[in-house]
This record gives sequence, structure tokens and C-alpha cells, in this order.
Amino acid sequence: MFPLCTYGNKVVKDKWMPKLKTGEAIGCFGLTEPNAGSNPASMDTNVKDKGDHYILNGSKTWITNSPHAQFFIVWAKNE
Repeated sequence: MFPLCTYGNKVVKDKWMPKLKTGEAIGCFGLTEPNAGSNPASMDTNVKDKGDHYILNGSKTWITNSPHAQFFIVWAKNE
């Protein structure tokens, strides 16, 4: 919840923080990659802003809770 609380905007915080606090929703954190480990400087995953949506490309591994999560924070490099 720390990254959401620290970096999330008000709309996202208002929607997800109460659910994450009570356990109504499960979150996960995607940083680790097959070829980079947990080093963000070496990661290949990238994101492109398309105005009304984003395109996320890459692969992550070892994301605890990912099969059950409703909220995901995924690390990616911005173009």
C-alpha cells in the first residue's frame, strides 16, 4: 500500500486504499524480471502513453498474490 499512498492520485487512492486496508481487495507489486532480477535500472518492461490509455510491454516474475489480486503496481520504464 505504501507506493499507492505515496504516489497514487486522489481518485485511485479513494477507490483502492479502503479496500486494501480491510482486505476486501488484494494488491501485488511487480518489479522482478527474468533477465534483470529486482534491479529497476536493468528492467526491459516499458510503458507508452497513448493519451487515453497506456500500453505496457514486458514480463515480470515472482509477483506474490498476482493470481488473486485486484490491484497491481507494475514497474516499467517510460519512453
